Amino acid sequence: MPRLFGLLCALTGVACASSTAPRLSYEGHSAIVATSPTVVDAVVTVRNLGSITANIPAPVCPLRIIAYDTAERDDEPLWASSGDTCITTLQTRPPIVLGPGDFYDFSLRQTLPTTLSGRRVFLSISAIGGRQVPIGQIIVK
Repeated sequence: MPRLFGLLCALTGVACASSTAPRLSYEGHSAIVATSPTVVDAVVTVRNLGSITANIPAPVCPLRIIAYDTAERDDEPLWASSGDTCITTLQTRPPIVLGPGDFYDFSLRQTLPTTLSGRRVFLSISAIGGRQVPIGQIIVK
């Protein structure tokens, strides 16, 4: 019996050591789909690079596009789309489940204000897994 117990402990340790926690990568991009005013389509892809399933909380507030003046996106935003209509009951939004190697796309279309016309802006999307994801740069038409 002690031998069996030792074997089970060893096998459990090997199984646990061979699996990794979910490792999520976030990659974003955007494209201008109309001008006068400028309309941007944005996508952020979340990939599970780990070996176990990941549960991502569904956003309770709408995703927002944020425009910055610098590539670092650490200054005060020039503009941010409104994201003020939040879901207050978390039970209505189940988590997004990503198996190993799986991905999920968050998509958003937004009209940029004419006050940004002629400017190069660096865009990001906020509120995906509590992080801000860069989605590229554009010159607003």
